[in-house]
Amino acid sequence: YLANLEIAQGYSQHTIKLYRAALQMFLEWLRSDDVTTISKDDLIAYRKLVEDRVESYKTKNLRLVPLRRFLAFLGVKGLLSIDGRVLEHFRNRNGGKKMKLPSNEELEFFLKPARANTVDVSSDFIVNLVYATGLRLAELMSLKVGEVQETFSITGKGGKPRFIVCDPKVVAMAREYEKAHKLKKGERLMTMGHRQVQRMVSRRAERYGLEMSIHTLRHCFATNMLEKGMDIRAVQELLGHSSLV
Repeated sequence: YLANLEIAQGYSQHTIKLYRAALQMFLEWLRSDDVTTISKDDLIAYRKLVEDRVESYKTKNLRLVPLRRFLAFLGVKGLLSIDGRVLEHFRNRNGGKKMKLPSNEELEFFLKPARANTVDVSSDFIVNLVYATGLRLAELMSLKVGEVQETFSITGKGGKPRFIVCDPKVVAMAREYEKAHKLKKGERLMTMGHRQVQRMVSRRAERYGLEMSIHTLRHCFATNMLEKGMDIRAVQELLGHSSLV
């Protein structure tokens, strides 16, 4: 598996070292070299073990992500059929409680454009932009009309520049949003304040019966990138994180 990461997927030596350490920790806990015997109960118990460790939520997640990816690899090889999503991510909000992320079906439903009126056009655009790019709320609020393109740069947390890649469909939604609000180039893209944006996302989530926020959408973005096989370091850069832990 580690050789596949290095040769076929081009993972860095640093990332492979992190993956190796995480998988060794799990296998030592499992007390078995036969990975085909891993059960859902094993994963639930292991996650509880990680949860109880005195570590940051980011470090805990770095113990789970490699294992989730390893389980997916075993599934592709036909060696094990188990849903790695039982290893839910942790978050640092509210004392490190786990974050409840939507299923792929729920997320697809939540992001599906309504476009019934100007409010819906705004809501459609905002949630799809954050999911497509992983932008923070403050970064979203700093955007100007015309800046959202298939590739563009922003000034992120701590004044650090960051390169953003955006889905062409979301770029088209940006133009639709700008037209609906009759915005001119150079003006602020967001026609409302921070709290109004947060409330808009919360109300949309309530309408769909989900727990969603800008922060949750960033986690969904990161999870999607990792599950597609992107290097942890690359995801870190896309999110604008200064460190992995």
